[in-house]
Amino acid sequence: MITQNLSRLLVSLLAVGLMAPVHAKPADAESEVRAEFARWMAAYKDHDLAGTMAIFAADVRFAFQGGPDVGYAELKRSYEQDFKVKSAAEWVGTIDEVQASGDLAAEFSTWKFIDPAGNMLAHNRGMDLLRRDAQGRWRIVRSLNYPVKPPTPPPAAAK
Repeated sequence: MITQNLSRLLVSLLAVGLMAPVHAKPADAESEVRAEFARWMAAYKDHDLAGTMAIFAADVRFAFQGGPDVGYAELKRSYEQDFKVKSAAEWVGTIDEVQASGDLAAEFSTWKFIDPAGNMLAHNRGMDLLRRDAQGRWRIVRSLNYPVKPPTPPPAAAK
């Protein structure tokens, strides 16, 4: 169901993107999207709230499997809370693929939450849809995230 809905969403957005004016060649757009994520990762690692939020469009919708969709204000509050905690574990992301057409791009990534001993605490996949803003910067408008391996449900309580 999620895969079918995701496929429909991508086809629709890419069709719209084909009608949009082209500002950069796809290879340039891919480099720009990768650079935007590099800026985001550096800001996130430094707990720079403004820099972390810069990649998100004001109308962003962020979804993590099993949770409600959230917007810009909720994301900002979440990052504020995360940055107050001095966790030794960190998210490490890898961009697997970028597809761009006109002012729209889709970025597919893999994320691992790693503790200082090198243990992987979580392993997620993500897909972000980005739109180029009026200043030419790429902004996430839709983010879909899910665990690679769904969490194991707790054992049923004994009767």
